[in-house]
Amino acid sequence: MHYLTEMEASFTIYPNPANDRVTISGWDANASVTITDISGRMVRQEQLRNNQIETSMLTDGIYVVTLTEGTKTDSMRLVIQH
Repeated sequence: MHYLTEMEASFTIYPNPANDRVTISGWDANASVTITDISGRMVRQEQLRNNQIETSMLTDGIYVVTLTEGTKTDSMRLVIQH
């Protein structure tokens, strides 16, 4: 199993842990964003807009945020705490 660490990712998510909204920096604004829960089930998919993602609808827990743009893809862990 591959564990994701912040050092491996080519982007930054903050705040992390998050509540209502996160900001993603380090990638183009045209990236596609997929959020999956720890069981691998996709819970949200959208285009990155203004480098922000709404997270208020996510329940507390650990998620994986994956950014994709063309052939480039990278993932990072995100913790949600309301």
